Amino acid sequence: MTFAGVFGLYTSSSSSLQPAALALWLSFLPLEFILIQGGIYWLAARDWVKRSCMPPVLACSFAVLTWVNPLLLLAATGMLVWQRPAGSAAALAVGCVVFGAIEYVNYFWIRLSYPWKSWARHVTQWRRSRLRHDLATARTSR
Repeated sequence: MTFAGVFGLYTSSSSSLQPAALALWLSFLPLEFILIQGGIYWLAARDWVKRSCMPPVLACSFAVLTWVNPLLLLAATGMLVWQRPAGSAAALAVGCVVFGAIEYVNYFWIRLSYPWKSWARHVTQWRRSRLRHDLATARTSR
């Protein structure tokens, strides 16, 4: 939600009907959607991590989101190409899409977050993300 507040302040000075503001919002929404999913996952995972497996309803939901999120990121990229914002709006919009893609990979496929001191050593091991592990476990336990 902090991202949404900062983003709202950044775009509030321009009309929401301007192409640059529209491109900014449409590139920001997939990022925020992915970050909210990650928050929901980690809040819910406190109940089952290292004790049991992911509940089937959540596993099904996150399995669907595994394929919905790239479509949203692709749509945001298409909007950027179509709207062609300039200057800082373009940099912020591209940054949102790239950050969203990185977070998507981090949550749904490969763990990219490690302590700073050991990041370079661990990230090159291409470990499966916790969510990917939980989805696989939930699939095999049915």
